[in-house]
Amino acid sequence: MTPDPPARALTPAEVEQRREARITHGARSEARIAPAARAQKRRLLRQIGLAAADMDGIGKALLDVWARSAAKVDLLDRHYQVRGFTHEDGVPAPSAQFHLSALNSTRLALQRLEAHLADRRGVAGSALHNYLIANYGTTDVEDAEVVE
Repeated sequence: MTPDPPARALTPAEVEQRREARITHGARSEARIAPAARAQKRRLLRQIGLAAADMDGIGKALLDVWARSAAKVDLLDRHYQVRGFTHEDGVPAPSAQFHLSALNSTRLALQRLEAHLADRRGVAGSALHNYLIANYGTTDVEDAEVVE
């Protein structure tokens, strides 16, 4: 019996295709979450007029928690725009519970970040406060809803 010939090396395109093959919405894929979270961080920092270098370690950690959960929400929202939130029989998508959990995590992380920034820098806290009001309708944990 002859041994199998050595397998050829995969091209970069083949490696990427195999990595993406099992991804449905990307909200559990580090390869998709990381760049989306980076974009979320940049957007929020630009909106509140801060640079990442201006933040302390706790602020950066809170920003990262918010950005990662916001990225998951964004990835799932894009998936639902294409595939729908419910199946034809009216049953929610299997990822619906994960989506709602990520939405809640996003809301809570943003509130904690706002409180931290308000303690450290009043101006940035008030800008973040305005962002919370514009996007969630309140800064109160119990009353927050996404405003569309």
